[in-house]
Amino acid sequence: IVGFNLAKASTATLTIMDVSGKVLRVIEGDYAKGYNQEVINRGDLSGAGVLYYQLSTETETATRKMVILD
Repeated sequence: IVGFNLAKASTATLTIMDVSGKVLRVIEGDYAKGYNQEVINRGDLSGAGVLYYQLSTETETATRKMVILD
């Protein structure tokens, strides 16, 4: 689960990448003000290790890392 807070309701794009920058999954949607979350199925991601996810809105972008365990 990737959780995030938005200052206002907006369209956002969640991009999941491996350490080399290869895009593994892109999720776009309209989200409400406040706390939101996306459930990522383990089968959608290959292997174990460190991945990065980036959340982009019209005004902000944030990048974080996550660790996938086998």
